[in-house]
Amino acid sequence: MFSIVKMNNKKILSICIPTYNRQHELNELLSNLLPQVGKFSELIEICISNNGSIDETDRLVNDYMKKYPNLIRYRKNMKNMGVDSNFLSVIKMAEAKFVWLMGDDDNISKNAIKIMITFFKNNN
Repeated sequence: MFSIVKMNNKKILSICIPTYNRQHELNELLSNLLPQVGKFSELIEICISNNGSIDETDRLVNDYMKKYPNLIRYRKNMKNMGVDSNFLSVIKMAEAKFVWLMGDDDNISKNAIKIMITFFKNNN
């Protein structure tokens, strides 16, 4: 799902990922997503809202943040706020022109980010 949000910076796309106790699924998504995003890091941000997970999600995201500095924005709720509130929370983190709400168990096709960024640049 894409939507238009305020444009506070030069970012084109905020990829928003709400998560809760799904570190393995989130790891698979991020391991596929981040190498594609890294090539466009000046245009993309990844926002992750952890809904109070009690698994190793926090450690996982912090490890990725060390590997990809300035690309991931992260927040952890102190308790589970419910799925709807977590969706809204992660979208509120977004600062780019477009938002892509992605499930922590979603997958991304090869070259999807390149195709999307090219489209956004060519079709302002």
